[in-house]
Amino acid sequence: MPGLFRGMLNLLSKRDWAGYDRDGYDRDGYGRDGYNRRGYGRDGYGRDGYGRDDYDRRGYDRDGYDRDGYDRDGYNREGYNREGYNREGYNREGYDYRGFDQNGIHRNGTYYNREGYNRDGCDREGYNWYGNDRDGYSRDGYDGAGHDRDGNSKVIDLHGYRVWEAKQAVERRLEIAQRNRCGSIVIIHGKGTGALREAVRDYVTGHPLVSDWEPHSSLNRDDGEILVVLKKETDQQQ
Repeated sequence: MPGLFRGMLNLLSKRDWAGYDRDGYDRDGYGRDGYNRRGYGRDGYGRDGYGRDDYDRRGYDRDGYDRDGYDRDGYNREGYNREGYNREGYNREGYDYRGFDQNGIHRNGTYYNREGYNRDGCDREGYNWYGNDRDGYSRDGYDGAGHDRDGNSKVIDLHGYRVWEAKQAVERRLEIAQRNRCGSIVIIHGKGTGALREAVRDYVTGHPLVSDWEPHSSLNRDDGEILVVLKKETDQQQ
């Protein structure tokens, strides 16, 4: 009886026994393929997989962008991700997350690259890859020939000096080295009887301008010279 009754209702409403009208749609307005007259299924998506708002089931539009405007890789139509960087890793200003542009120059205006060197090839202290400044002097304050900016040699030879003369010469040389911001000097005192050697070493030990010293052996000199390391200006002020 229920089937007969349903069939009579379909007949009266001009529908077939399955409940579809002459256009092929059921009472809910959906055809035999599950789509309504506008082409959308019961879940709201059309035959092409996009809903009424033109987004698919995963939330992407026909161009592949989600509702926030980002594609599956996380980039928007301008090519930037949510952090504001493009696929090459640069933001709209042309800098990466560390602040460097595509030429490796920092955004702070000092023009230092990732390795810490500017366009002139010098670091923040003014020294190049080889450890020399623009004038050719090393961090120790000497040029390639071992002379400071006043032409004084890094090496002071005390052969033939008396003890008191040697101390005066060392004192003058330490003051010159400090003035020219030299990091060290080499004192040749020789071996001899050992008196000059011990006097010089005792003199530089604890000297206000001296940070430390150590034997500085070179060819045929053995223990006849020392390398004296000067204090930095900040250390001298303490």
